[in-house]
Amino acid sequence: MSMTKEEKLELKIGKAKEAAPAGPQLDPMDEKLEAEIERAADLKAHGIKVVCRGGWVTLIGQVKDPGSKKALGAEASKVPGVKGVTNRIHIRKD
Repeated sequence: MSMTKEEKLELKIGKAKEAAPAGPQLDPMDEKLEAEIERAADLKAHGIKVVCRGGWVTLIGQVKDPGSKKALGAEASKVPGVKGVTNRIHIRKD
């Protein structure tokens, strides 16, 4: 049985959370930082998921071109409180 795109994305999100540096499980500061990054980089409009643990950010999703991937990662890294960004955004092959 093949997985839907949503199921594949949820699997990637789960793996990203496991790979995040050890720290508090659900820190309110991480939740606040995730919201600030989503807003600053308009990630919801691009369908990009943000996972933050201890200020370390992982971006997960798909975009149509490499320039968008780079720009979204750069915008996320500018948000105060971000220690680093792992950009796991993939380029769609439409």
